[in-house]
Amino acid sequence: MRSAQRSCYATTAPSQALVGAIMPGVSNARISVRVQASARGDELVEIRDGVLLARVSAPALEGRANRALCRLLAKRLGVAQSRVVVVRGQRSREKLVRVDGIDQATLDAALRT
Repeated sequence: MRSAQRSCYATTAPSQALVGAIMPGVSNARISVRVQASARGDELVEIRDGVLLARVSAPALEGRANRALCRLLAKRLGVAQSRVVVVRGQRSREKLVRVDGIDQATLDAALRT
């Protein structure tokens, strides 16, 4: 049964190829994320080989881990959860996430601190 929660999935595919972890967009930034679901806690671990490593306690069932990832990134970046969207990799550990209304420099600074 599908929940009534808002989805954090994009409706269209990205138009740019993934280059490194952070990519500038028209009015958004994108980041490549590798997610470990069913972890002990929610945390952003590090950026390794151009990919942000994230751990979420939610299981990888029915999009729960994706929603937890969106919540975690939104909290860290100080934006609304609705501005964080999984663009690619909804059923994969490797994801491309778009953050609307934030530029590359702000995203980079928030994730590296």
